[in-house]
Amino acid sequence: MTMSIVEFLEARLAEDLAVIDEAHKADEKPEPGDYALYVYDDDYLHNTIVVTAPRVRQDVEMCRRLIAAHIGYYGAGDDEYWPIPTLSILAARYSTHPDYDPSWALDTAEAVNE
Repeated sequence: MTMSIVEFLEARLAEDLAVIDEAHKADEKPEPGDYALYVYDDDYLHNTIVVTAPRVRQDVEMCRRLIAAHIGYYGAGDDEYWPIPTLSILAARYSTHPDYDPSWALDTAEAVNE
C-alpha cells in the first residue's frame, strides 16, 4: 500500500519529535542555562546541523499548521492538472527518505516561473 504525501509528512514529523523526546530522556536533569540539542543527521552522511529542541518542536508545529491549512483549503490531494505545491515543498526536506515518492517532487523551473 502506498502512503499519501500527507501520511508521509505526518510520519516524518512524528519521527522528528520522537528523536527529541528520546534525547530528553537521556538528559533528564539539565543544569540551568543548558540547552538540549538535537543533531539532525537523517541520511547518516555526517553532514549534520545542531538545533535546540524548542526549535525542532516549533518547526514541526509550523509544518503541521501548513498541512492543516492546505487540507482545509484544497483537500488532501492535488488536482492533477493544477497541483498545489505546499505539500511537495514540505516533503522535499525528506527526499532522501526511502518512503519518499519522487512523483511528489516539483519541477523547480516551473514552480519558479509561475
